Amino acid sequence: MVISMFAVMGYQIANEDIMSAFKTASKHLEKNGLFIFDAWFGPAVLSQKPSERFKVIEKNLNVAEITRKV
Repeated sequence: MVISMFAVMGYQIANEDIMSAFKTASKHLEKNGLFIFDAWFGPAVLSQKPSERFKVIEKNLNVAEITRKV
């Protein structure tokens, strides 16, 4: 498992930077390993009140987003 928290992925501003981050994480994962990261959009974080949400995206890859009110 590779974990990248606290908006690290948000600092990757060019598509090439994001792809490089994914490739680097992939190098450190075993087959079927997990890469967990958070993604923040600053203005939304400041304007939207915290709420509990659960969203699943199923395409070529399964992604689940779970947000909990703290």
